[in-house]
Amino acid sequence: MNKNNLIWLIIIIIDTILVFNVDSTFDGGDSVLHYLQAHQALKTPHYFMNMWAKPLFILFAFPLASYGWIGMKIFNTACILASVYGCKKIFDLNQFNGWYGVFLCFFSYSFFLVQSSGLTEPLFTLFLTWIVFFELKNKSYMSYSLLSFLPFIRSEGYIIILIFLTYSIFL
Repeated sequence: MNKNNLIWLIIIIIDTILVFNVDSTFDGGDSVLHYLQAHQALKTPHYFMNMWAKPLFILFAFPLASYGWIGMKIFNTACILASVYGCKKIFDLNQFNGWYGVFLCFFSYSFFLVQSSGLTEPLFTLFLTWIVFFELKNKSYMSYSLLSFLPFIRSEGYIIILIFLTYSIFL
């Protein structure tokens, strides 16, 4: 096992241990609501089309959320860890030490804590991180394809779409 894989393994183990020792939902309202919607999605299929429930979040989260709160934590932890990996790749792409990106992610306010929630932010972060990465790699077709799904994860996706469209006009 090389050094980078060992570091990732340590990060994943420590992150998972810490996440599963946090009893908070981080947010009392939407966190529980989004978890319940994902948890009950198969019994209440209209959540897959309900914009308030965030259809893409429901689609990705329900397989794990159906196992309970632990499943929801696993889903959000996987989203956060994949986002951290994407951030490392963005830093590496720009000739910075990618481990600084990992460090910045985990010490950003609420980035770590949101893993213990049922919120949609971790999936939104995952998509946004990889949208930026693909755009920086000149793979705009991938970037804009992912971008088109953002409003189905969080309503703020419409704002991000406007920002990216403005960016493309002036590029």
